[in-house]
Amino acid sequence: KGLIDYPFDSFKTIIEELGHVFPNNQEFDKLIDTIASLSEKRNSELVAGEIYLKRGGQKLFANYYKESIVYFGKAVLKLAKEESLHGMYLSLIGLSKAYSSIGLIWASNNCLISASSISFKSWYEKGIITKRIINCVKELAINELFIGRVPSFLIWHELYQIISKQIEI
Repeated sequence: KGLIDYPFDSFKTIIEELGHVFPNNQEFDKLIDTIASLSEKRNSELVAGEIYLKRGGQKLFANYYKESIVYFGKAVLKLAKEESLHGMYLSLIGLSKAYSSIGLIWASNNCLISASSISFKSWYEKGIITKRIINCVKELAINELFIGRVPSFLIWHELYQIISKQIEI
């Protein structure tokens, strides 16, 4: 703080890359939180959200699901803006995977529905069907089966059939 000439961005990049080495270290997590806070003050909330998103991904890939939920949740708070829909989508998908991995299927379903809303936006506004739409619909259909809601599963399955024909999957 207060050292404008300090090479903060290179320091931040090095610390972010070391996150794979320390996937479940509380002191390292405190350092990441500090870096995100400083980045938010120096740059923007979006940069802080990207830091949290990356840390959540590191924890998810290291199978620390509960800890990844915390960082994906922080990322969602920072990336909930129109200009950062890509990061928001990734955060919600990460949350969905983490919730699903610990058996919270309803929470996973909720995150997938929110991610679907973001991915369907390109279809509604521009008529473009992306792979994200297909992936969300497929995951929602699978979740509906786990939950036991067969009518909802059939709706998502029908939508998957329609969309997959449009992009030839």
